[in-house]
Amino acid sequence: MTVEMLELTRQSMSAGQFRQVWGPIYDQLLAEKRARAITPISDKQLLLAACQPVRCIQDNLQGRGNDAPKSEELCDWIHFCYTLDLYREAAALWQYVHQDEVNAWQYERTKKVAPVCRAKI
Repeated sequence: MTVEMLELTRQSMSAGQFRQVWGPIYDQLLAEKRARAITPISDKQLLLAACQPVRCIQDNLQGRGNDAPKSEELCDWIHFCYTLDLYREAAALWQYVHQDEVNAWQYERTKKVAPVCRAKI
C-alpha cells in the first residue's frame, strides 16, 4: 500500500468514509513519506549552520564588510532573526529595507514582523 494508491482510493469515497476505513494507515504512510524529507544533521552541524548567517548579520550591522545587502535579503534576515529571537537585530535591519526593492507580499509580511521585534526588545 502506498500514499499514491490511497490518494486514488480517496477520490472514490466520501471524506468521512475514507477516514474511517483508511485514516490510520494513510496517516502512517504520510508520516513515513514526510520523514524521508528530513535531512540528517547533528547539533554541531546545526549550530555551525545557524552561526554563520548570524555573524554575517551582526557584521553588517556593525558596518563590517563591503557588500550592502539588498532589501530582499534584509527581509530574509529579519525573519531569520525573528525565528531565533534576535529581536534587536531584526528591528535594526528594518530601517534599511526599501519598499520599492521588494515584492509587495514580502514587504507586507516583513512590515508586520518589525514592530513585533521592536516590542520584544
